[in-house]
Amino acid sequence: MKKPYLDYQCIRCLITRNLKIDEAEATDEDKTLYVRELLKIITESPKSSSAPDVVEKINKLQKDFNIFTFDCKKIKSYYNRMILEYEAEIQQKINCSTDKLYTAVRYALIGNFIDFGANSNLKDDELKKLIDNVDNVNFDMAEFNSLKNELKQAKKITYLADNCGEIVFDKILIKCIKELYPHIEITVIVRGEDVLNDVTLEDAKEVNLCDIVKVIDNGTAIAGTNLNRISKQCLEAIESADLIISKGMGNFETLIGCKKNIFYLFMCKCMKFCKILEVPLNSYMILNDKRLEIE
Repeated sequence: MKKPYLDYQCIRCLITRNLKIDEAEATDEDKTLYVRELLKIITESPKSSSAPDVVEKINKLQKDFNIFTFDCKKIKSYYNRMILEYEAEIQQKINCSTDKLYTAVRYALIGNFIDFGANSNLKDDELKKLIDNVDNVNFDMAEFNSLKNELKQAKKITYLADNCGEIVFDKILIKCIKELYPHIEITVIVRGEDVLNDVTLEDAKEVNLCDIVKVIDNGTAIAGTNLNRISKQCLEAIESADLIISKGMGNFETLIGCKKNIFYLFMCKCMKFCKILEVPLNSYMILNDKRLEIE
């Protein structure tokens, strides 16, 4: 596969998403200045930039101009609490399954549906349908078996979280890993600041994840994991891990090609990446960075 870059598809998407400002509470003059600065950020970003890196700059611009500034805490808490209500039911289904890890990974992948960056019109009934039909979740079994085999040998895992709500599915998977492989030490990394509906330390505490594993924030407002920007503590957690489990497309976009032992778990919600990976839209993916053949 070709290494992704900031091409016309990314640029078009970034402009389209961030130019819907007619209803924004700002003056026409500020809106005009905002549009000029928005286009400047996008056009002057290096070709090698990932979309999450560019979005960080756009989010700061929107705060400066009071464009699209909304409190994401309520919606994040809403989905955290919603999935917590499913936790016991999901846990029971995992406990009754013949392959607990396989079932837990299926649910973890469903959790990546909760993404307001890719789907601003997320519907609760669609999410519930996915949860009720978990048996329809399919992915690359060869990579899953590789993950399973490596877990038997691993002593230290770093888990890169992605979105609110989804973090409850992650907690369930982490509990499954701890049960099946009690020798493994697990560290979870979340975002350092609020960005979209991405999970922060506050969210991790809300869903009681901090009660079962060590959770640290990465020190950035990037909706991904930029190894050149994250805190020293987080970089050490990644470098010292035997394997890394990375959730979501934002982490995938910012880490792809780093050649670390990363297992990416995500729903492919971007047509550009569907084309690169040669999969249909909304396919469930398990990929290992070391085995990705990148030109």
